[in-house]
Amino acid sequence: MSKIVVKLSVLVILLLIFSFLVAYKAIELPNKEKVTIEEKYYPIDGKKLLSGVKSNKEITMKNTTKKCAMEFSNSEIFFIQCDKYLNYKIGEEVFIEVQENDLMKIRRK
Repeated sequence: MSKIVVKLSVLVILLLIFSFLVAYKAIELPNKEKVTIEEKYYPIDGKKLLSGVKSNKEITMKNTTKKCAMEFSNSEIFFIQCDKYLNYKIGEEVFIEVQENDLMKIRRK
C-alpha cells in the first residue's frame, strides 16, 4: 500500500511541475508572424534621422543602441542592429518574432 502512495505522490508532483512549465512557456512565447520586408532604413550622417532605401522617406531615430530600422508588410517599423540584419533584402518574405513591441528575431524559415 505504501508503494502505491509513494508512486502517486511522485506522479502528482511531476504533473504539477509539468503544468507549471507549460503555463510558463505559453506566457513567454513571442508572437511569430510571416511578413514581407517593405523598406530598410539607414542612418543619415550627423543627424538623428533614418532614410529609407527604396522610398527615401525619413523617420526619427529612437534613443536606442539599434541604429537601423525595417518596415514590414504589417505596417510595423522595428528598430534593429545594422550589422546583424544586412543580408535581408527588400521584398523578401520572412518570419519575425515580436515580444512586447520589440523585434526579437528575423528568420527565413
